[in-house]
Amino acid sequence: GSLHVTAVLADGTPIKDAVLCLYPKRYVRWDEPELARRTNQGPGWAWSDDGGTICMREAPAGGYPVLLDAPGMQPREFIVSVQPGQQVDLGRVVLEPADGEVRVQVIGADEEVCYYVCLLPPGHNPSHEQSWRSGDPDTVFKPVPRREYWICLQRQDDKSGEVVSVIVDFSDGVARQVVTLDARRIGQE
Repeated sequence: GSLHVTAVLADGTPIKDAVLCLYPKRYVRWDEPELARRTNQGPGWAWSDDGGTICMREAPAGGYPVLLDAPGMQPREFIVSVQPGQQVDLGRVVLEPADGEVRVQVIGADEEVCYYVCLLPPGHNPSHEQSWRSGDPDTVFKPVPRREYWICLQRQDDKSGEVVSVIVDFSDGVARQVVTLDARRIGQE
C-alpha cells in the first residue's frame, strides 16, 4: 500500500520539511531539517517535497499510528488502516506552530565553568544541547508533545559523564514548565 498527505500551514502554505513516520515512538525531533533527514530515514519514513506533499510508497498493510511533523510545528498523530495495494490519501493536514516550552534555570553554577544543558528523550542521545555559562539567560527548549524528556546539566570539562537531571512529562499534551537544576548536585544522583 501507500500513504499520501500534504502538510500545510493554516494559511495553506505548503510545509517543505515535513516528515511522515510509521514509528512515532522512535521519532526523534530535530529543529535542524538536514539533521532530521539524516536521523529519521529509511523504510517507514517519508519527507515532503517543496509543495508539502508526502508519498510513502511502501506502507505495510494493517492498522497503525503515523506521525506527521515539521520543525517548529505541533506534530499530529493519526491511526491509519492500509490494505495490500491500497492508496490511502490523508488529504491536506494543517500543522500549527508548537507552543510547548521548557525553561531551564541553573543555580549554584561555578562562574569559571561552561556547562551543557541537554534535552533527551529517554534512551536517546541528546536531541537538543546548548552551552551555558553563569550569567547567561535561561536555556529554552521547544519539546515535542506527548513524550517524556530528561533534562540534564553537565560540566563541559567533566569527561566522567556525571550529571544532575530531572524528568519532564508532556504525555498529556503540550505544556509550559520551568525546571531548576542545581549545578552543585552534579554527581550526587
